[in-house]
Amino acid sequence: MKKVWVVFSLFAILILSACSKDKMQIESGVSENDVFVKYNGATYNAKVSVKLPVAAKYLTVYYDGYVQKSLKANSDHIVTYTDYIYGKPTVKLLATIKKYEYGDAFSLVESIDTLALKGAGLKEPTADETEDVDDETDFDNSTDDSFEDESDYDLEDDSSSSEPFNAADYSSGVTFENLARTPDEFKYRKFQMTGKVLQVMEGDEVNNLRVGINGKYTDVVLVEYEPGIMAGSRVLEGDKITFYGTSFGTTSYESTMGATITVPDVLVVKIDDFGKAPDNYGY
Repeated sequence: MKKVWVVFSLFAILILSACSKDKMQIESGVSENDVFVKYNGATYNAKVSVKLPVAAKYLTVYYDGYVQKSLKANSDHIVTYTDYIYGKPTVKLLATIKKYEYGDAFSLVESIDTLALKGAGLKEPTADETEDVDDETDFDNSTDDSFEDESDYDLEDDSSSSEPFNAADYSSGVTFENLARTPDEFKYRKFQMTGKVLQVMEGDEVNNLRVGINGKYTDVVLVEYEPGIMAGSRVLEGDKITFYGTSFGTTSYESTMGATITVPDVLVVKIDDFGKAPDNYGY
């Protein structure tokens, strides 16, 4: 009986050892107290290299109440994550099998392993550190076709954010009626629209615009975008713009009168600004 117990114990130890090796590992970019190390990139101020468990294909980043992005690992199971996280109390890095989209709830994420890192230890970047850089090069998300068979996973579109912008990828056939009446049917659909900027709300990380499609005050969408896509230019109230983005269903906010207003929500990657809209635009 003792011999059987010894064999069982050794077997259990081997299993635990194998599991312990298949955990997320920080390669670089975090201090001893799990605080992101300052990274002197212009657009981003944190950079961390993570090695994922073999079974994981993506590093999914979560903070501010929803998923921010999913980054694909390279053939060595490594992802280099860079972001502007100044002042964020906690950033969760999750090893996942499939890709998640911006805005997804934490409850939707099925993770293999998770790390919670502190972002509040970072100081706000100085003016010298906020000059323009090519943020496309900050990510080490190269792929290897021999890594794993895609058919083993139930994956969504695996297009990389580093691919060059192509306006033809964004349909001009989607209407405001589509987005407002059947938002779930058009969720995650890439499209382009033109409208008049009714309100501008600028933030450190994300800018929001209320845009009246085709100049109509009744057909309003909320446009979200990173300020960096404008290359230093600002969108102003009253401008006529064409935006290219992905639908994320709807979002709600409270009006000045206390009513709840629900509008289509769009995450935008490119904006063409034509300046002040003509006075008769939309009439």
